[in-house]
Amino acid sequence: MSTYSFIVFPCIGPNLWPPKHRLVLLPPVMRRAFVRPKKARNKSNDEPKTNFKLPRQSKLVFCKICGRVGHNKRTCKGKTTTDRNIPKGGIR
Repeated sequence: MSTYSFIVFPCIGPNLWPPKHRLVLLPPVMRRAFVRPKKARNKSNDEPKTNFKLPRQSKLVFCKICGRVGHNKRTCKGKTTTDRNIPKGGIR
């Protein structure tokens, strides 16, 4: 109860405070963070936007193991045992 026994007078507003002869504090200067540069610059509306893509050199993919078209040696199923030229007994 003793806390509430004192009278609290309202303080005067900031427009009635006495002037201080100090410099005005400004926020710190914002610096741009280091980032990776853009791939292309921003073009204005009147500049043409090119969607140029290089064509592929060869459209067909040949396998180096079996020589067929349509897959490479990584996805090749390989020659089966029926495609062998070597007899099972070995070469003599």
